[in-house]
Amino acid sequence: FKSAFKLLAPQLNRVLNDDTDLFEKIRKFTENYVAFVIKHPYLPNFVIQELSKNPDFIQKLRAEKNFPTIDKFKIQVNEQLFINIISLNIFPFIGEPLLMALVNMDKESYKKLLKKRKTEVSEFIINSIKI
Repeated sequence: FKSAFKLLAPQLNRVLNDDTDLFEKIRKFTENYVAFVIKHPYLPNFVIQELSKNPDFIQKLRAEKNFPTIDKFKIQVNEQLFINIISLNIFPFIGEPLLMALVNMDKESYKKLLKKRKTEVSEFIINSIKI
């Protein structure tokens, strides 16, 4: 887990703390996160299990050198939007068996759906906050 996390954290830091506009940041975050979790599908469930068993696990993660910070991103979005972005990206991975059963989809079709989410989620979020 730590080796995978060390690959993801710097990517997230770069995306969330660069100087690009909000919409580009949302696109990059979604693209990077979904691509990463497709390569490491065990990670979201592992983190959820660890947090359930050991709530202090996140504090250990936060102590890691490359733990993502969202300081610049927080200036651009409020907490509610940030939670929505995270939720739309994470839940399809941790809820995979449930979602596959609900939409009556096989594993291969579901993988295709997840790949499409790289762009669909970001566009959904952007369209929902455009003024």
